[in-house]
Amino acid sequence: KSMLKLPLWWLGLLLNVGGELGNMLAYGFAPASVVAPVGSVGVVANEVIAVVFLKEPFRWRDAAGLVAIVAGVVLIIFGVPEDPVELNAVVLQDEYYSDPVAYSYLIGLSCAVAFFVAYLEPRYAQKTVLIWLLLCSMISSMTVIAARGFASLLPQFAAGDCAHAHCVAEELFPPCRLTVAHYLFWVLLVIIIITAVWSAVYLNKAMMIFGNTEVVPVYYCTFTLISIVGGGVVYREFHGMPWQGWLQFLAG
Repeated sequence: KSMLKLPLWWLGLLLNVGGELGNMLAYGFAPASVVAPVGSVGVVANEVIAVVFLKEPFRWRDAAGLVAIVAGVVLIIFGVPEDPVELNAVVLQDEYYSDPVAYSYLIGLSCAVAFFVAYLEPRYAQKTVLIWLLLCSMISSMTVIAARGFASLLPQFAAGDCAHAHCVAEELFPPCRLTVAHYLFWVLLVIIIITAVWSAVYLNKAMMIFGNTEVVPVYYCTFTLISIVGGGVVYREFHGMPWQGWLQFLAG
């Protein structure tokens, strides 16, 4: 029987989409280096589902890994400082995405994805779980970077960006120019949709070959690490972090 005809499959899909939408909106209120690790607590729920409903074995090392993930999330949350900069389309374009460090990182990340897709994935994906999961994590980190910018524009639009003109850096912008009337708003949305679907393809492939108890924890670790690095580089989220914060972050 096709999965598309199973009500439970559609329920799971809708719940997953709803969770991801909520996760995306969270990037508008906190740095990506904080939101991404918090999402990894979903490993606990996945572990319970895999053991109770899918009858997969639960090992002591699984329990130790879950405890380590939760402890790491707590340390990272308290270690990363809040971002005082209010992001809008102009700030994103002029101060972040045009930074040589940011676009050099994004170019390098795109090249790494292309290398995995063209060379490593056809040869080694079914031999080790890391190939698909690293590929999925790199693509998902692009989703995170785009979601951080896109979700930051939504509250401004909801607050009435189109109601009146705005002044940014002593320049006056007409209504909507900082959100939906700026091309960056729609470019980020397209990137989010494409990369989210693309990464889900590789994650599903990994789950079909390897067990959930192996795929989910490893994926969250690789995804969280790469997303933290991406958010930190592109949005300079570690700028001005004190040494105590670095110790907490590295420990996490």
